[in-house]
Amino acid sequence: MIQSASLSVNGSVVDRAGNTAILDTGTSLILIDDTILEQIYGTIQGATFDQTQGGWKYPENATVPDLQFAVGDQLYQLNAADFAYGPADSGYFFGGIQSRGDMTFDILGDVFLKSVYVVCQYQYP
Repeated sequence: MIQSASLSVNGSVVDRAGNTAILDTGTSLILIDDTILEQIYGTIQGATFDQTQGGWKYPENATVPDLQFAVGDQLYQLNAADFAYGPADSGYFFGGIQSRGDMTFDILGDVFLKSVYVVCQYQYP
């Protein structure tokens, strides 16, 4: 569990005081709260929540926002090429950032981890 008290959407920093996240190689997507999720997809022309797909999708030819996620006090860039998780309906991508539901923390999964180099040091009691 880490502090993740901000993120940046197209250069505009969003304060998320008290927010935490886990870095998880066992989760494919980035899972965040719905308010921030709507902010992110609101910047993508043609993006929509699709009940059938179970998440946000956006047109294949759309420009995705410039995103950075905080790990501690440092913001780390998400590679725009990793924003799409995979194909959705014809002409759409299923977004790699989706809702964390009722969880109280974010999960920065493989979509995020592909963009950074992570070294973990564990201390055992």
